[in-house]
Formats: sequence, C-alpha cells, structure tokens
Amino acid sequence: MGKIGTVVIPHAFSPRWIQICVASLKTHKNEADFDILVVNNSVGHPSIKALTETRLGEGVKVIEPRDPNIAGHQVALDMAIDLVETPWFIAFESDVQVMRDHWFDWMLSFEKDPYVAIIGWYWSIGIDDWRHYISPAGALYRTSILKNLKAECLSNKDLAVCYGRNMSRRIDLAVEYKDTAGKMIPMGEWGPFLECRGFGNVYPFERDHWVPEPGNWISNRVEMQWEVIRLPGAMVEDAEANSVGLPHRYTYVGPSESEAYFYHHWAGTVSKNFVKHGITENEFMKVPWWLKREYRIWNETVPEDVRKLTMEKGLVFTFEEELAYAKTRVVS
Repeated sequence: MGKIGTVVIPHAFSPRWIQICVASLKTHKNEADFDILVVNNSVGHPSIKALTETRLGEGVKVIEPRDPNIAGHQVALDMAIDLVETPWFIAFESDVQVMRDHWFDWMLSFEKDPYVAIIGWYWSIGIDDWRHYISPAGALYRTSILKNLKAECLSNKDLAVCYGRNMSRRIDLAVEYKDTAGKMIPMGEWGPFLECRGFGNVYPFERDHWVPEPGNWISNRVEMQWEVIRLPGAMVEDAEANSVGLPHRYTYVGPSESEAYFYHHWAGTVSKNFVKHGITENEFMKVPWWLKREYRIWNETVPEDVRKLTMEKGLVFTFEEELAYAKTRVVS
C-alpha cells in the first residue's frame, strides 16, 4: 500500500519544537503510512538545521515559501496543497507531539465514506469565544477537496470583505490589508486556509466583528457541503501557566487525557517571538514557563545523540542563555 497521508508542518525559529514533532512522528508506528513535509517559514535563520543537519531529517522533505516576505502558518498550508498528492493532507504545527502508536490509524477509522472531508478536534474551551471550527493542528483534510477549494478561492479576485450582521460592513483589502491579502490574492498566493472573504456566509453563528481564525473559514465552508468529524479531546488547564497569563497547558486529542494520541502544546512559535523582534514586559513574563516546558519535552522526546549533535552545532542554547537573550529584547 502506498502513502495514505502527508504531514505538513509549518516551521519558524523553533529548533527544539521541530525536533520534538518529527521525533514523535518517527517514534510512533501506524499501519497507514505517510510522508512528512516541512515548510520553513524562517528562511535564512539556522533553526531548520536542527532537522536538516541531524538524522531526524532523513526522509523529510523541506521546502521554503516562494517569496520569503510572504510567509506564515496559513501561507505554508495553502502552498503545500499544490504539492500533496496523498489522499489525506495532515495539518500539523511544530508544537504537536504524537503520544501513541496508531494515532493516524485511529483518525482514519472515522472515515466512513469519500464524503468525510475533515477529521479533527473541534475548538472548545467551555465558553463561546467566537471560535467554532476544527483546529488545523493535528487534523486530516481530504486532499481532493482542499484542491477544489483552493481553485475556488483563486478564482475569486474580489478584494472586498463583507461582514457583520446582514453582511452590511466592509473591509477594502486593497487598502486596509495592502501588504497581505490585498497583495496576495492578485498574486495567486492564496487558498482555503488564508481565505476570509464570504466568512459571514459560511459561519453559522451571529457575530458583529470579523476575526476569522486559521482554519475557521475552511472548516465552516466544508460543513456546508461535506461531513466534518469531531474527534474527542479537550484543553487542559494548568495553575502555573495561569499564573503568567497563559490559559492552558495543552490540548489533547484522544479518548481521554491518559489515552491521548497527540498533544498540541500551543505557542511553540509564538514563544520564540523574541528571536524575531522586540517583546513587551508582559510577553517576557511568559518566556520562562515556555522555555522550561520546551526543554523538558525536548529532553524526554528527542534521542540523546540528536540532542548532543544539535548542541555541538550551536543550533540551540541553554535555558539561561535563551532567557538572558530574551530579556535584552524587551522594549518599553
């Protein structure tokens, strides 16, 4: 049997997280086979070498955005649609950690016919925070449907967003988002993960504001025509994380927390904002917790020889070194 899926992982500035993600994928076995495709959104930064210059990179395809100035999580997923030829497109993030064998087999067990289009965890934190969609951090998307939806998005050249109740409000993308959507739609650098136009038409909940999340448009658009399977899972609270302003520890997907097939740890890339630009004092307060979590999971998950080589190559730094550098990036 050939490959059934392709795991697509956007990566940026986070060498430990990409190693954690790929190591966990390679450690845990499945009957159904898959490829791994990493989109390097931090072109010119050495963090991707934590994959390409260690044995974890064996068998992993690494690509870069067509334009390094147009990069991001959703951009990476939309670009990858053109490259994936397996039946299932498996959207991951670098801070997704597989925890058990047969995680992919388990997800596939929910496919009852060709009209199941998405299989993943439906956003839920116990309150209605306006987010109603399948999280694209550990979700299966039927590739043929993604390609159809991308063609649909590219055929729409309109640069206006109508939103709000009765679609009565407007956003002129050519003016208000001239360096992102206003530029990318005419260029053809667009797709269903980035899409925002017509959001009010596909979104079945009343709302006065327009803040579509990554994966929100596509999830609700798909539910208009095909079946979407909601996997069991939940967001886990953590008192220590709460103390620094973080609402949770991770999301687990599986029958229960103890039987989770994978975790989404959240903020793997955001935790490295100090590498990209200055951060506020409030952001810095979260950095020690983020770094402690990352170092612990890295030591638990990534093989010792890979960790040793990564340190020797200077691709990662000690906790003290990273924290001290992050402090220098605080701006008032």
